[in-house]
Amino acid sequence: MLIDAGEKEHAQTIIDYLNTYDVKKLDLVFLTHPHEDHIGGMGEVLSSFEIGEFYMPEKELVTKSYQRMTDALNAKEKTINSLKAGMEFEFADTIKLEILSPNKESYMNPNNYSPIMRLIIGNNAFLFTGDAEEIVETEVIRTGAELKADVLKAPHHGSKTSSSVPFLEKVSPTYIVVTSEMGNDHNLPSPEILERYGEIGAKTLLTEEMGSIVFGADGKEVIPLTN
Repeated sequence: MLIDAGEKEHAQTIIDYLNTYDVKKLDLVFLTHPHEDHIGGMGEVLSSFEIGEFYMPEKELVTKSYQRMTDALNAKEKTINSLKAGMEFEFADTIKLEILSPNKESYMNPNNYSPIMRLIIGNNAFLFTGDAEEIVETEVIRTGAELKADVLKAPHHGSKTSSSVPFLEKVSPTYIVVTSEMGNDHNLPSPEILERYGEIGAKTLLTEEMGSIVFGADGKEVIPLTN
């Protein structure tokens, strides 16, 4: 399973990482939304592996990266499947992926099409959020969905538009992973949000400091494997 593919310049890093583990096929590929820092490398990654199914929310942006992605899918005779709240993917008896958003058909900001996805491995859980903002966090809370997770992928790179206090309290993560790049144009993550993460007692890990961040989970406990 793969969620997003970063900027175009990051595609080879993803390909090399997957090759390290001798990955030949990606059974499920998800695009959270078509902004460049999520879709940029998708065409190259799709072209490099056998693909099972591809999913994304119903939001298109006419860009070169989007065209490269659709060209790669067409070359493999794969279609784009719609991703909506309520969907579920089972990998084994104790491993499944729950799709908790989007709950609406349209949003003004493309970020809010990002699916909030909860990966359950036994008694462990990981919450992936794309660039979903507070409006989506509130929608998911109102559905009554279970959000508790050991690891939270920080919404929108630790921006002030996300990571609301009610949402963080529902998730109550042990670890929060912030995907960010040193010196990025948006000055993310926000120092205010990093402070908020600390206030809820979570350990925050930043890719701009640590590079690839890896966890192991056996259904009983989650262990960070990154030094």
